[in-house]
Amino acid sequence: MSKAMRLKPLFSLMLCSYLALAALPSHASEAEAAAAARAQTQGKVLQVKKAAGDQYRVKVLMPNGQVRTLSINTRKVKNN
Repeated sequence: MSKAMRLKPLFSLMLCSYLALAALPSHASEAEAAAAARAQTQGKVLQVKKAAGDQYRVKVLMPNGQVRTLSINTRKVKNN
């Protein structure tokens, strides 16, 4: 498998993360961070923990059985 093919899922996840963050209010709650993680992964949220600043660490069971931890920044993305 080529390097580009291995990076494609990672790029897709990063793009989904950016798009999900654009829709979050300025100070989203734990529930909103979980909803954003669910929406971008189609997985089951296992755990949400508050991290530094506006960050949440969301542990998700992916549809393929892998467990991933996402960092969700709940600050609203400013449109320039």
